[in-house]
Amino acid sequence: MNSFNEAEQNIYIGEVSYYNDEKPTYMTGNFFYSFLVKHNYYEFESEVRCIHQLPEGKNLPEDTHRIPVNLGTLIEEVYISPFASKTGFLKIIEYLRDQAGLDFKISVSGVNDRWI
Repeated sequence: MNSFNEAEQNIYIGEVSYYNDEKPTYMTGNFFYSFLVKHNYYEFESEVRCIHQLPEGKNLPEDTHRIPVNLGTLIEEVYISPFASKTGFLKIIEYLRDQAGLDFKISVSGVNDRWI
């Protein structure tokens, strides 16, 4: 992924696996698998996650460090809750996008997430 070309750190990039409550499956063999699962209600997102493992002996937040990332390459589209536009959240996302000089689409999700 070109978004992390400037990073010195190792970045693990993986596709999220979606599980069904009635037929759960568990992946083993990789430390990062537990960070790459999500309820199948969100399968339409086709989410990818980027993970960095801190070096041994480092703890957050005391040892916080920055990972350089090209957000213009990383972010194609941002989905927000249909309830967020009523709270002013959409305006905040638009403001932050514009302040950072980014050009991504902001869409209102069709998912009713009130069940969460």
